[in-house]
Amino acid sequence: CLGDSLVMGFGVSDDQTFCSRLGRESQDGAFDQKYQFMNIGVDAFGSMGSALRMEDMVPRLKNVSAVLFVISPNDFTMPPELAERGMEPDDVIDARRMNDEAYKLSFHIQFELTRYSYALQAAKLAYENLLIKRSITEESVRS
Repeated sequence: CLGDSLVMGFGVSDDQTFCSRLGRESQDGAFDQKYQFMNIGVDAFGSMGSALRMEDMVPRLKNVSAVLFVISPNDFTMPPELAERGMEPDDVIDARRMNDEAYKLSFHIQFELTRYSYALQAAKLAYENLLIKRSITEESVRS
């Protein structure tokens, strides 16, 4: 499942996204064969961002037979009352950003910092897990 916030499931838990529901329906026999569904939606990506996401992700996955690409209306159009307040469709914003070197640099920096932040959090959790296992082991040795 590919798209922006609608696909990603903005405002709902992972198991409540329609992609997750399709996966459950497939496992329950709703289709002529069983399919595996993976949610690769990203909030505020727009259709151009989703196309780039597909080019990046699909080669990494094995046995991709189809991609369910859901386009949100705000990718390419904006209701007049929102346009009057300065809101633009995602594709217009994406096109402008594609030509903005400062934006590309700041996006890259933000991406790398987020990646390192997650890596540090994972390392911290692993360390805390080891401390718990050590404590349990020491307690069992004393007993």
